[in-house]
Amino acid sequence: MSGARIGIELGIRAPAKAVRRAAELAGSYAEYFLVPETHPRIMGVDALDMILEVSAGLPSRARMGTGVINVFSRTREDMLYQALRIHRTVGERFILGIGTSAPVVVEGMWKMAFRRPVSRLVSYTKSLRVHGYAGPIYWAAVGERVLQLAIQNADGIIFFLKPRSHMPKHIRVIRERASPEFGIMSIIPVSVSSSTAHDARMDVNMTVAGYVGANGFYGEPLAAAGFDVAGIRDAYSREGVRGGARMVCDSMLDEVQAVWGTPGSCARVIRGMARKSEADVLVLGFDLPPDRYDDAFFEDLGTLLRGL
Repeated sequence: MSGARIGIELGIRAPAKAVRRAAELAGSYAEYFLVPETHPRIMGVDALDMILEVSAGLPSRARMGTGVINVFSRTREDMLYQALRIHRTVGERFILGIGTSAPVVVEGMWKMAFRRPVSRLVSYTKSLRVHGYAGPIYWAAVGERVLQLAIQNADGIIFFLKPRSHMPKHIRVIRERASPEFGIMSIIPVSVSSSTAHDARMDVNMTVAGYVGANGFYGEPLAAAGFDVAGIRDAYSREGVRGGARMVCDSMLDEVQAVWGTPGSCARVIRGMARKSEADVLVLGFDLPPDRYDDAFFEDLGTLLRGL
């Protein structure tokens, strides 16, 4: 398949055993494998520890990275130590994806003040470089200010829930101002199921509603694109994520390039998206509750990846 390369990422709630299993599939059928992180003691995994663990089993062509870790929950020294340890093991195959996260995570989970997040992102990046980390650093970028600073300080960008209508402008800025080697990753919500027992459309609705409802940063670009973000946030606050999910419309799912359906139908859509994508890497993000990463999910995921 020509066009954007394919990566996969499980959601922030995926348990370690599911991440290990996904890494095996990525090693066989994808070129990139990302691990996100929120708070390992509350949900999901420690992304850096997990990347180091699974790296030994991935083939030499596969690249891996954090997608993403925040710059509040670790000291500069700790992040440097872990990044150097992984880079010494796998070299340029490792991409350190970092971002500011948001108050709901930093203040709500980590109990830290969410102060000067963008300045902190810049200072962490510079500190890593000064102290010898030579691997690629990608920034999670939601707003235009972070994008501009990423072009100056980072090696690439990671988009998530970026409105399709905003992408041409951002890509143009990157192509005009960044080096030719500057990388672009785009994470898209995907839900695949060959069974009628699971509503794949509701899965992607809940992914969008969960991020937009809990994190104002992700809602801002969608609001600017003309969507009823306030309605989603209001329903989310009153009824939880399912309430917010009912407010996510077809046009919003199209705008964030969400994909859902059977393995075959998803593969056809993703092949078409990859051929047209201006991103270098299209990362398929599977955001589910921990118990949904079962045998049926991995059978469907394997079928989808083989179809690409």
